[in-house]
Amino acid sequence: MISAIFVRLNFKLILGLCLLTLVGTIDAQAQYSDRVWTIKGYQNLRKPFKKWRFDLQLDGRISTAQNQGVRIGGIKLGLEHRRVHRFGIGIYGLSSNIVVDQFDDIISPHKDVTYSFSYITAYYERVLLFTQKWELSTTFHLGSGSAQVSYTDLKTDNVEVYADYRLHPVEASFTGYFHLTYWISIGGGYGYRHILGDNADLREDYSSDLYILKAKIRLLKLARSAFNKDVKNEY
Repeated sequence: MISAIFVRLNFKLILGLCLLTLVGTIDAQAQYSDRVWTIKGYQNLRKPFKKWRFDLQLDGRISTAQNQGVRIGGIKLGLEHRRVHRFGIGIYGLSSNIVVDQFDDIISPHKDVTYSFSYITAYYERVLLFTQKWELSTTFHLGSGSAQVSYTDLKTDNVEVYADYRLHPVEASFTGYFHLTYWISIGGGYGYRHILGDNADLREDYSSDLYILKAKIRLLKLARSAFNKDVKNEY
């Protein structure tokens, strides 16, 4: 499912992210000094902090849909600017399809109604607090995707696709990270997903609370640390 989303990704968006990453990498070679706001006051940024960094996060969610608990797997790909601003694209999909007995809009006798749900978002994350061990942030997503409804026809016993519904998730969340090492972090949080779209039942079914599980693995940072010990002090 998630692989199908990758196929539909806008090539220009990915190219733009790559170019920005390249520009940021070049800019990061210069001596960097800055001052950013956090909830504990202004914090100074100096070497080894970078103005631009690549941002890659595994972003799983536990939610509800069709009155069932569901797991949503996801990944966030983007850039970090001045340590506290992150933005890019998120790619999400159900870890397994939802199966229910009936769908009211289907007229013919049926069973085993199956729902899939996948979507892409543009996200912005604002880091509110950061230390060598902890990080707190809030994130906003604006997305677009689809929910496919299929069913088993009782007359023919064939699986039929009933419809593909366009859905537009809007999400807000609050999360925290704990840095296990300088290159591995784990975290969790809470948020809410509101669904916009044409089908009122699906809007209601997929709008729900989110319980978020995150992991950040900085393989590039690990590789850089082999040549520059100061990298371990970036957080």
